[in-house]
Amino acid sequence: MFSFWKPVNVWSFVSGKKKQTLTFHPHLSMNDCAGLAAALLAGTGIGDLPPHVQAELLRDGRLIEVMPKWHFTIFHLWVVGGAHGEPLHHTAC
Repeated sequence: MFSFWKPVNVWSFVSGKKKQTLTFHPHLSMNDCAGLAAALLAGTGIGDLPPHVQAELLRDGRLIEVMPKWHFTIFHLWVVGGAHGEPLHHTAC
């Protein structure tokens, strides 16, 4: 744990043609969806979970969607590998 570490997060949202950016200093930040889900269920704040984690939690009513008309900006992620550097996988995030 880094007690003086103050990360700056920037979240970009879109809703139709509207765009909004939110810059903030979180009290808790992690890159583990299981840990983030547990923290959100404990009431620590707001977060973004991947669809395979959030669907059941939303359906069961354990989490609520607070901005249903807004979504994170979609970007394309390429994972490069293989013998000749050809793309192995492409996904929109």
